[in-house]
Amino acid sequence: MILVWVNFFSALWVNYIPAVTKRIVVMSWVTTGFITAGIIGQIFSSAVNDYWGWRGIFALLAFAYLILALLNNFLLAHSSPSEAKQENLFPAVKKFMSHPDLPKAYFAAFTLLLSFVALYSSLDRYLFSKFQLNSQEAFYIRTMGIAGIAGSLFVPKLAQKLSFQQLAALGIALMLSGLLLCVWSGSVAGVQMALIIFIAGLLITIPSIITLIGQLAGKMRNMAVTWYTFILFVGASVGPLIASAGDFSLVIGILAFMLSIAFFSVLRIASGKGGGSG
Repeated sequence: MILVWVNFFSALWVNYIPAVTKRIVVMSWVTTGFITAGIIGQIFSSAVNDYWGWRGIFALLAFAYLILALLNNFLLAHSSPSEAKQENLFPAVKKFMSHPDLPKAYFAAFTLLLSFVALYSSLDRYLFSKFQLNSQEAFYIRTMGIAGIAGSLFVPKLAQKLSFQQLAALGIALMLSGLLLCVWSGSVAGVQMALIIFIAGLLITIPSIITLIGQLAGKMRNMAVTWYTFILFVGASVGPLIASAGDFSLVIGILAFMLSIAFFSVLRIASGKGGGSG
């Protein structure tokens, strides 16, 4: 849930940055932050739960949020309220859904956090049954995905050479490759490499999809990104349901099928503009 709302506010804020190149750089860093938080958050909650139980997790987070609220008030520059005219939600959504390309981008967005949450929610079960690992060993393997944040470093450079449509397709292809490697490798090292590839792909895809949606929506960019965040939230909520669907191979099969559709949906978008052109 925290990941979704961080993504919501950061995505809206980034859309006020005029230059596309600057926007993709900032969005890449923001995406790196919240995906890293998603991985570290699971590690943090497991560690705290072992020592203080689940109540300790909420207590520590509440204290951390209080500190962050104070720091935000005193250290960050204050901004003026936006005077831009806001569109009504439902008429705007109707326009988005009738757009020739936006629904394709929205479906791709739906699969992103869905795949991330489903994969990490079902991973321990797979590691326990397939490799007979204990919880500590599984814990260390889950952290390997953090190495995938290096993928965000390549986004600004790639955005100068590829359209955001191509960049999103590349990221989804990497996510799909990581999922398939998880079940095809048959080794712990293979699973670790798969997580790195998957997270790298996710970090390439998210800023690309956000920017692509903003470009496709034109003057209705802010409302389009708001709707994107809602769809992302729905996907993240569906993730645990898919993770509980059964065998790990079945979960990966479902995710691979959805990401394959997302991949071809993005390729069918006719209006992707080059990042280097803006």
